[in-house]
Amino acid sequence: MRLNSVRLATVALILATTCSAWAAVNVQLQRPQIRETEESREVTQVATLSNVVAGYELSYHAFHSLDGTQVLSDSWAWTQGYVPLGMTAPSKENWYYQGFFNWQFDDESLHLTPATARIVRESGPDGMIEYTWETANASVSIRFAMAQGSDKLLMFGSYEPKTPIERSFIKLSCYPSFFPEPRERAVTTALGTRRPGETITLDPEQERWVLYEDTSEGRPGSGPAGMIVGTPDAFSSVEIPVGAYGTVTTLELKPEAREFAIALYDFPTTPDYRQVREYFSRMGDLEAEALERIAQGDLDQPITGMPYDEARLEQVLAAGRELLDRPAEIWRPNAEPLEFPWASNLPGDPLDTVLFCRRWEAWETMELARRLEMDVSHLYWDTEDALSNSRSWPYAAATGIGAIPPGVAATQAAVLAERPDSDLFIIAGLRASGVPGVARAAIAQQVADGKGLLLVGPADWQAEWTREMELEPAPDLVAQITSGFDVTGLAGLGPQGPGVSGDTVQAWRFGEGRVVLISINLGGFSSLMPRHYLSEDVLEAMDRWLGLYARAATVAAGRDQPATLAFGDLTPGGLPATIDGAPAGASLQVRVRDELGRNIALREVALPLQGGVIPLPSLPSSRTCWADVMVVNAQGETVGTGSAYLGSPGGPRIANVRINGASQTHELAPPLVDLPEGGSITCVATVDSPRRLDGAEVVWEVRDTFGRLLATAGTPAPAGGGEVTANLDLARPVTVCHQVDATLRQADETLDFQRLHFTMTVPYPYDDFTALMWTTTGGSPLLQITDRLCYEWGTEMCDPANTLRADDLRAAREYALTARSGMRLVPYATRIFSETNQDGVRVPSLSDPEYLREWQEWLTIQGRQAAPYQPAAYTLGDENYLYRGPGEIGRHPAAMAEFRAWLSQRYPDIAALNNAWETDYASFDAIEPMVLEEAVARVEDGEASSLAPWIEHKVFLDESFANTHNYFRDIIRAQDPDAKVGWDGILTYGWQSGYNFVDLTEQCDLNQTYISRWLQGRLMTDFKRPDALTGSWGNRVADVEAGWNAFPWACLMRGDNSTWWWTSWGVDYVPFNPDLSQSKFGEWFFRAVAETAGPGKMIVHAERETSPIAVLYSKRNMFAGTAAAAMTQSQPWAGDTAFRLEHEAMVQALFDLGYHPRHISEAQLAAGISPDDFRVLALPMATCLSEAEATAIRDYVAAGGTLIVDGRAGILTAEGAMHPERPL
Repeated sequence: MRLNSVRLATVALILATTCSAWAAVNVQLQRPQIRETEESREVTQVATLSNVVAGYELSYHAFHSLDGTQVLSDSWAWTQGYVPLGMTAPSKENWYYQGFFNWQFDDESLHLTPATARIVRESGPDGMIEYTWETANASVSIRFAMAQGSDKLLMFGSYEPKTPIERSFIKLSCYPSFFPEPRERAVTTALGTRRPGETITLDPEQERWVLYEDTSEGRPGSGPAGMIVGTPDAFSSVEIPVGAYGTVTTLELKPEAREFAIALYDFPTTPDYRQVREYFSRMGDLEAEALERIAQGDLDQPITGMPYDEARLEQVLAAGRELLDRPAEIWRPNAEPLEFPWASNLPGDPLDTVLFCRRWEAWETMELARRLEMDVSHLYWDTEDALSNSRSWPYAAATGIGAIPPGVAATQAAVLAERPDSDLFIIAGLRASGVPGVARAAIAQQVADGKGLLLVGPADWQAEWTREMELEPAPDLVAQITSGFDVTGLAGLGPQGPGVSGDTVQAWRFGEGRVVLISINLGGFSSLMPRHYLSEDVLEAMDRWLGLYARAATVAAGRDQPATLAFGDLTPGGLPATIDGAPAGASLQVRVRDELGRNIALREVALPLQGGVIPLPSLPSSRTCWADVMVVNAQGETVGTGSAYLGSPGGPRIANVRINGASQTHELAPPLVDLPEGGSITCVATVDSPRRLDGAEVVWEVRDTFGRLLATAGTPAPAGGGEVTANLDLARPVTVCHQVDATLRQADETLDFQRLHFTMTVPYPYDDFTALMWTTTGGSPLLQITDRLCYEWGTEMCDPANTLRADDLRAAREYALTARSGMRLVPYATRIFSETNQDGVRVPSLSDPEYLREWQEWLTIQGRQAAPYQPAAYTLGDENYLYRGPGEIGRHPAAMAEFRAWLSQRYPDIAALNNAWETDYASFDAIEPMVLEEAVARVEDGEASSLAPWIEHKVFLDESFANTHNYFRDIIRAQDPDAKVGWDGILTYGWQSGYNFVDLTEQCDLNQTYISRWLQGRLMTDFKRPDALTGSWGNRVADVEAGWNAFPWACLMRGDNSTWWWTSWGVDYVPFNPDLSQSKFGEWFFRAVAETAGPGKMIVHAERETSPIAVLYSKRNMFAGTAAAAMTQSQPWAGDTAFRLEHEAMVQALFDLGYHPRHISEAQLAAGISPDDFRVLALPMATCLSEAEATAIRDYVAAGGTLIVDGRAGILTAEGAMHPERPL
């Protein structure tokens, strides 16, 4: 393999010249993603329009009624009357990402009607997409377009009335530059700059362009947004009241006008508002005039004539070239030679190859380049159907590293597609619809002219290729690829194989060229490897697949291997083979391997073959073997390859390998040897043989997961077969996973081989500071390497995702593969959350017996399969929450019954409840939960003064949420008695969240938050169990070098014993570059983790000195604040958000003053506190106080304590009833 070191320079030269690539516009409309519920249909569809200069992404996200006639969305923009079509790129600010426009026809608003999208023109000198709406009053069309060279998104609106319409207007919503305060908003036109409070009525003769700005010095953000008015005669007025936060522009259409044209601008690459003003001053009027001409023409024909600034174009091209050379774009195979290199040395020149694949699936193509001699020019896609997708870069706002602009990426794709020197195009793991039309057309022409195209992925992903190219089936090419290569024996194939997607190898001719498709269901993070069920050497399986790809690539490129191979059935003398076309002086390189990846033989065999048979060594009877063959000419070049499936030959066998005394939680789980300090193990096996085994022995070897030999022994095998036993002494284990290998040998011949994986007890050091990495399961070859690298770099724990609802077979496989990395598991066992409400019933209800039964089954499986690996903990979910959505919950019949029983334990009788609630229920069974509106209405109408019916129900739901965690914890502990079980990634702390940190930490001993959610971290620290495993996700705090350096230390100094990183692979926020080299993020993080290695343990054991200041924590008071907000609209002190922020600000202020307060619970306060322990007691917004709490407070003050309190303290009882007299 040879890499073309000048390729980027060549591309830079091409980009700087005029060619069809830079002139092209590309439009992509992704398939709508639809999620059905019983009440609505959630529809998400993303469109991108881009050219070499700029790119825009429009995201439609709406909940449609099931009959498709209404939009039912609940996004903020939609509630404000905007169509749920947002501009999500190039920035989320500026033209608002949830929805930036609406069109009103009298009283009818477009935002209430579902939209339909279609591509008008996919590529060429322009690109256009159309959205249409059918309302009761009008048929409406809005077309978005881009023209070559222009950085504007053109917007053409038209409508045909169905009934007389008196008034029609468009409104546009913009948040210039950024969202956070402080802000200095402005709007600039050709006539000057105006500030908040002023209203602009555009002069159609002099003000054809508008800039929406923020002029804060040193905070350019995403730069200004812009608008150009192309059809001033269509509007009776354009008014812009300049806002201090967002600015809304209203464009009133004249009654007779049916069409309009404007252009929108968003270009974060040049954020300086002064530069943008100068640019619009030069170009704005010219562009407005051009847009006016275009609007008068036929929009069904390509748009031409939009002016552009050549100097600005060159600047954009230069910026794009820099992005293409960043670490996230690296494609660099490992330079270490392979012992069996397949076709890495071909006769003639390397295959000049253009590669398109997904960035985080590219590693397998780099491994292919170790087995096939290629010069590679590559371009990465963000997703299978999007070349550039901002959602693939979730931390771009924090790190400053985001998606390559669509225009730059699409132009690069077209440049590579037009390369005249290419032999082969490999498009791996991409939908054909995701390849820009210009690039797709160029590749098709190249193939017609004689080049090769190798496609990888399910056949139904390739519809555009087969539709646009008149393909002629070529069974002879299929035969060339598969001859002498046992395809059905490859991993993932065979009957019901998960990788099967129709005929695996398909081929066609197109013009003078060839098209080959490897049709498979791809595995996770794989561009070449299919899904599979392997639990042993996955890398061995990948190697053979890559051998097939090397064969397929040479056939597609027309570089047919001159030597062909055909194999017969295995015989005692060896493997019958026919080798045709081998040149004089050629020989065979033969490798025999089993499914464990062990080399049984690697040898050279002379040609011609003696007796037409490739001699083979004896094969282990219990193993499945393959013979891989290279035909190598006298110059050492590969002229033919093949692979023969040898199967299991039969003969003497080792059976029933076991370790006496080892425990086993399930038949699929590995045995556990409980020798934490080391000791002797007794290994037992049975030898079965159809013949005598005089002089044979069984050789035993014990290794740990890192391949280190720990013990070995030899046991004579009974000549007639039977049981054999060996005692092996093991030192104190340092890792959990081990294996014992048993080899049956007779003289120099290996007759059989068996392997038993087992685990050993290794206590986990909760007394030290450790690091955790979120990882993913699924058997990807790549993850076998990244997991091990994460361990070697300093990660001791991992949180393997994607095992929810796994059966025993899958759970056993995933935990085995992940644990062999060396990292200690923290299984992601479930997730407790809901966003769906059906008539007041949470979906699923935490009280639903069927829900609890299902999760008892699934968690039992998780526990028994993970237990042998001694997980550091189990997480019951990342980002758990009780409920997040509209309405209130708790009306499932089982939940109602539990609520009533709960109340009967809290009140001595129904009369006591009625007194507190100011109700007249006849019995506990008659109680119905109140929603907030009902409880508030009673108070506002003077019917009652008690909020207890609502507050008590919220307290019950919080307890139910915590108790669900406790119940699930007990299920896991039934399988793994000493397990730590808890939660991670707590989200926003609000009244619906279910978060009562006292209850959630009382029995759960894994507690983990986001480092950016400061208050949640403080509450966790103050209430956690002494033996808990605690930590934080880094998220946006770990952003640049300083943030990554500080993040582990911030966890440590807060009192955590671990630091957590999401995620190891697959997005922008990982410790790797695509070639597995360490990213800057990884460099910074692991350096900081290494720095904590010494002081970390000391600090974990240090006793934290707190100040004698107590702060009351009470979730009831958040509920009271929420009710207050419903009764006192828009008061800054009311509501759950105000409660949280005020509480957080007070505690932060104490820390800023040098104090270290700690929270106490309601129960701790009610039990009594002393000034000897706390000289100051703070009661932030303590609206609800029990009699016991009030008494304890009075006693505390009487004893000399200092109380910090506001005027709300004690207005309500603990239940939420009005205190007859203020208790303090």
